[in-house]
Amino acid sequence: MYSFAVRYRGIIILVAASAVIRLMAVEVWSSSVTDDRDSYLALAEQLRTGAGYSNPHTQQPTAFRPPLLPIILSGMMTIVPATIAVALLNITLGSATVVLTWIIARPLGLGRMSWCAAGWVCIDPLLIRYTAWPMTETLATFLICAALALSFLDSTDPKLRLLTGVTMGLAVLCRPALWITAGILVAVELLKSQQHQPWRIRLRGVPWYVLLGMTLIVAPWLTRNLIRLDAPVLTTTHGGYTLLLANNPTFIEQVVRQPWGTVWSGPSLTAWQTHLDRQLTADGVPNDEVARDRWMYRRALSWIRAHPRSFARGVWFRFRRFWNPQPVGSTAPKVPQGILVLVTAFYSLTFLLAGLGLMRSGPDQRARIRTLAAIIVSLCLVHCVYWSNTRFRSPVTPMIAVLAASGLAAHRRPETADHKKT
Repeated sequence: MYSFAVRYRGIIILVAASAVIRLMAVEVWSSSVTDDRDSYLALAEQLRTGAGYSNPHTQQPTAFRPPLLPIILSGMMTIVPATIAVALLNITLGSATVVLTWIIARPLGLGRMSWCAAGWVCIDPLLIRYTAWPMTETLATFLICAALALSFLDSTDPKLRLLTGVTMGLAVLCRPALWITAGILVAVELLKSQQHQPWRIRLRGVPWYVLLGMTLIVAPWLTRNLIRLDAPVLTTTHGGYTLLLANNPTFIEQVVRQPWGTVWSGPSLTAWQTHLDRQLTADGVPNDEVARDRWMYRRALSWIRAHPRSFARGVWFRFRRFWNPQPVGSTAPKVPQGILVLVTAFYSLTFLLAGLGLMRSGPDQRARIRTLAAIIVSLCLVHCVYWSNTRFRSPVTPMIAVLAASGLAAHRRPETADHKKT
């Protein structure tokens, strides 16, 4: 036990520091812990009291939000109050993500820079801030890191591959936007198992255990929705709303075409939502989640086709918002200007080093670096079309940290070589 502590004292210190920092965040922003903007706590309470996964206002079955976080919280809330459940879950998973980042960085041959990547996640402002919210940021980040860490292991053990698929399945039930990320990890598994093999035997290389693990996790949700909602809802009934929220004339005129930093909230957003309800009623859409979701998808896609230039402008706006080094949005940290300057400097440096890591990766690193980049790009592309702000970048923060550490290592290697020559 002593030798283990000595050998891994660095990561133990980082995990302890992460837990302390996140505990302090919960204490500072204690009011956020019960600020249930996305109704995850309300859904968890419905489950805890035996009402099922149902809308807390109508008591009708719902699939508006992904189910994993409410399920976990409901189990914890049978033992401890909601505030403690949220804090305990987010502090634990946030600290575990630090370890997973270190595990992801090690196969890249970063040496001591693996600690740097983990340390980056330990002090990341967004991840620290959302520790205090009953939202999916912390859980989604942990799960996608766990899936990536498992996929980086060069193992043909069926149990390990099955666990990889299970983790991917949990990730998409936490954050539907991660479906495309899960698809990339499945593709990586496929390519890894089929290198140098002729086409006639490639079917053997399909990661069946990974796909089986995902199916075992996702199938019950799909089946439940077929039974309770009479529709094969694989993700949620929230997608149409988030697509329309990001692609409508009011948003373009009152946010996209306004000075940078303008946030769509308050009376304008409320008026748009009220008008949206009136349009749904006028078009005879029943008060049914699935029907409303489909109507909103059609409405958004129709507007996109009719206004390609405005859509393109909105995509550029959402891209910049996703990568904004200074957090903005209705849930952005309310902190002094000096702190925001430090946060902006932190992310600007991180992005600069991550870009360097992409450009200067060694031959033995490129496959894994490309995987990291593909995951980051995939999530960014989703939020260039759907609703976006800086908090949606959270799940790929560890990947960016690993790339930044790689960039720092690439910068240091030539100096080390010159020093040895001297």
